[in-house]
Amino acid sequence: MEFRNVCTKNTYTTKDGKENTRWLQCGTLKIIDKEKLFLELNMFPGTTFYVFKKKEKEVTNSFE
Repeated sequence: MEFRNVCTKNTYTTKDGKENTRWLQCGTLKIIDKEKLFLELNMFPGTTFYVFKKKEKEVTNSFE
């Protein structure tokens, strides 16, 4: 099992006018068997999001 931090980037300017970046951790991505992905976000405690590969949409002809 592998864990990755999910972060958001916050750019700000210091008092001396220098631009700086702060990374805020907002969750964790769990990777199991390099295929199963689970996302846990700090703003939704106790909730696990399951991550799947995006499927191509089927094109249907509604005129027939």
